[in-house]
Amino acid sequence: MPNALARGSKGKTVSTLQARLRELGYDADGEFGPATEAAVIAFQELHGLLPDGKVGPLTWEALKEGVPAVTVKPPPGLEVDRSLRLTLAGGYVQEAHPKDLIVLHHTAGGSASSTVKWWQDTKEPIATAYVLERDGTIFEVFDPRHWAYHLGLKGAGGRVDRRSVGIEIASEGGLTEADGALYTFDSIRPSHRFDKKDAYDHGTTWRGYRHFARYTPAQIEAVALLVDHLCATFHIPRRTPKNHLDFDKALWDYQGIVGHQPVRSDKSDVHPGFDWERLRQKCALTLD
Repeated sequence: MPNALARGSKGKTVSTLQARLRELGYDADGEFGPATEAAVIAFQELHGLLPDGKVGPLTWEALKEGVPAVTVKPPPGLEVDRSLRLTLAGGYVQEAHPKDLIVLHHTAGGSASSTVKWWQDTKEPIATAYVLERDGTIFEVFDPRHWAYHLGLKGAGGRVDRRSVGIEIASEGGLTEADGALYTFDSIRPSHRFDKKDAYDHGTTWRGYRHFARYTPAQIEAVALLVDHLCATFHIPRRTPKNHLDFDKALWDYQGIVGHQPVRSDKSDVHPGFDWERLRQKCALTLD
């Protein structure tokens, strides 16, 4: 029986492990890194084992008789990067729940990696399963079957968080205008000056801002690919509201795809510059 393996392990035994995981339909990276660890945890959860990401005698034995992963073939072009993973020390709750809702956010911050680091450092289950970098890279930071608080709905007790998959788009968010220039993070400082050519102008003030950092075309395409895949995987209804600008508490019970902004009156993500029509067409969504 091979010795127990864990993240950082190397050698032929790791190659044997990864080959078996791939046979069963799981992703595995070239070493015992984040992707292999995530695959081991997913396998352990499916087989009722302690999901610690370590491969000891019980996990090895189960691998011999392993049941293939239940997966939906990703659409062409969809690539998911699992190199930025949250640990259970903070960031999410390792409890699987049925999903019937996808909620789009933007980070109002820096890079995807800085967002994940901030979540990890808070040591609170506040995060989304996915973060999309400006170049369109899709980072899965925890298994989307699990959940985290990402909505902040007072009085809901986390019920909407549990049944939803959150997607964060890396973006500076709302921009402040001063002396003919635009600035990020509500700070009029030279280091926060934002290039106007990368801004979306709504034409009127909405949720405290007229200008927003424009989502990149690569991000819009990545959102569409990911939403399409999540709808197929979790059988989430392919529908979205006609009105994405106004708050509607009834959407707390919605099944489909929404932004954060219609379920929270104080939020501006995603902003009015998001291409909902492109998403509707790419994912065959109906309008309610």
